[in-house]
Amino acid sequence: MGEITSTLPSDIHGHWLFLYVKRTHSLPPVFYLDLWPFNYQYCLISDPVIAEQVQTRPKHPVLSDFLVNLTGKRNLVVLEGEQWKMWRARFNPGFAQGHLMSLVGVIMEETGLFCDVLERHAGEGNVFRLERALTALTVDVIGRVTL
Repeated sequence: MGEITSTLPSDIHGHWLFLYVKRTHSLPPVFYLDLWPFNYQYCLISDPVIAEQVQTRPKHPVLSDFLVNLTGKRNLVVLEGEQWKMWRARFNPGFAQGHLMSLVGVIMEETGLFCDVLERHAGEGNVFRLERALTALTVDVIGRVTL
């Protein structure tokens, strides 16, 4: 792991690390990664067809351990079984194709403003944190589509 991490940017997201481990060692689409004693053992799946087949399995406690400070103990990501089905059904209308298509105009407007920010920075030759601009875009889109 140290060899791989030493070649990556220091602020890279942890999910990318798993991809680099897979590529570096030519691993199959499903593999185990044991990070003991520093972290959990992981079964990593990089194939969406395989991932879809196992998505109903019990969720790992690391999800709730990680999210509890952000969302509390009960949230859609960590719920399972009948509770998950009930709450997911309540959210389904918001993800219906017809509803999402009605939001395209608003999303395009916000994306246009985001592109203006990128063009301004490029025109001025600025180095800036793209993460901040993308976070602002995300918040702006969510704010517009939910209000």
